[in-house]
Amino acid sequence: MPTLNNQNYSIHFEFREGESNAPTVVFLHDLCLDATMWAQLLETIDKKYTLLYYDLCGHGQSTQAPSPLSMNQIRSELLALLHHMHVTTFHLVGCRFSAFLAFDFALKFPEKIDSVTFLSFPFQVQKGAFVPECESQIQLLKLDRLLFEKKFLLENIYPVTLFKARTVTRALRRVSIENIINPYQELLKTADFDLIHEFKELKMPVLFMHGEYDPVYPSELAMIFSKYVLNSHFMLIPNASSLIPIDQPAVAANALNRFISGNKSLVFVSTSYQNQLKTMNRLIERAYQPKKVSLRYLRLSIMNGDTHVYWNGREINGSWSQRSAKEILLFLILNRGAVKRDTLIDAFTPDMELDKARNHLRVQLNHLNRIFQSQPDQSLQEMLIISRDSVALNADIQSDISTYMQEIDQLFWSEKASADRSALFLQMLEDYSSSLFSSFKGDWIQRISKNLHSKLSQIMTQLLISLKEENNFPVMIQLLKQGKKIEPYRGFCDEWLAAIKQR
Repeated sequence: MPTLNNQNYSIHFEFREGESNAPTVVFLHDLCLDATMWAQLLETIDKKYTLLYYDLCGHGQSTQAPSPLSMNQIRSELLALLHHMHVTTFHLVGCRFSAFLAFDFALKFPEKIDSVTFLSFPFQVQKGAFVPECESQIQLLKLDRLLFEKKFLLENIYPVTLFKARTVTRALRRVSIENIINPYQELLKTADFDLIHEFKELKMPVLFMHGEYDPVYPSELAMIFSKYVLNSHFMLIPNASSLIPIDQPAVAANALNRFISGNKSLVFVSTSYQNQLKTMNRLIERAYQPKKVSLRYLRLSIMNGDTHVYWNGREINGSWSQRSAKEILLFLILNRGAVKRDTLIDAFTPDMELDKARNHLRVQLNHLNRIFQSQPDQSLQEMLIISRDSVALNADIQSDISTYMQEIDQLFWSEKASADRSALFLQMLEDYSSSLFSSFKGDWIQRISKNLHSKLSQIMTQLLISLKEENNFPVMIQLLKQGKKIEPYRGFCDEWLAAIKQR
């Protein structure tokens, strides 16, 4: 691969010259991977095209820049390559994260772009959905890189084969943790941006390719929203997840050949049809309110007195009370879905000999795994991801108790008026029971129970002091009557009630 020196680091690239006056096609690889992700697709692409593909800074054979990878840096190195190879206009292709990069580049430099091809385009990135997922990925990467790799494979390839796994893992292992985390964190700062509303700015021809088993955005919705671009084409790629060039390279290459060589000029659109398009666009915008689109919701409910586990709204039946299944599931959820095996051992069997504890944990994890794998829904087969050192849940996870605990923390630091905080606190007390964790085993769960009781006691005490300063005795009496189940010591509420009567 030739090398270009750029801002104190080297960019490794390949420039395959085609026929004279033939189009130039530029490929941007996905974050965490490198230019080898295009290898099989490029074998099928029309030989007449001039091709430019390269490794991003700190990926593949490109060296590390003085600072971690950033969006500005990605933009500048592409411009540097285009200038170096005297490429003035070209067709741009991006997949997943690089589809967003291609979109960004096409908006900023439309005069350079003959067409854009988006593979597995993320139609919307919104704070409520993106931030927890991004934080979870960062945590998992720091915790256990091998587990991160396994999750990456399961989520983005269909089906996972040894050849495809090697292509991905070889590229992944060349990238530093900083060069993966930094772009994620940069996107976190700008989360909640709605890409679909910027589609109208794209005037060049656009091809969308979407995998049948894309884990992030359903193909049916992708097809609908792709029509928001007037001069757009859509192709559903069967038997593919989000890394289409690795799952179905030949199908993607043939689609790209037809798109680039075909007539992509805008057809005449009548005024009445334009009005129809505008109406459809308004309907799309109205329907496309910020919401998370996900097909991997795992929910644990324990606050109604029983344990219930739901997958995309449907209950999962299983032996949750056996072999600490519900305890391990709750522990994983409370720890953002990923923990070290040693952490589980310390929490569940702290006094057991290490070898015996490891075997005990292995039996427990196998039982939990069998619950998921015994379900008729095939999407649950890879719910539990287990490596030699760590365990993770491959889903968007939540439990009613974790949500409840977050709400308590928010109330604890809230700056709202005392009366408003008291109203919220009284609502929360209705959901609390001292026997909340009575069916759960382990010292760690008892510590959570005590901590929960302590925080509720502290909030009540804070509220009583504030309400007393405001002479709001009716609300104080209401708090004291309902707060006996979380009073800091027995008789606390009666003492306060007696003091109010004697005032």
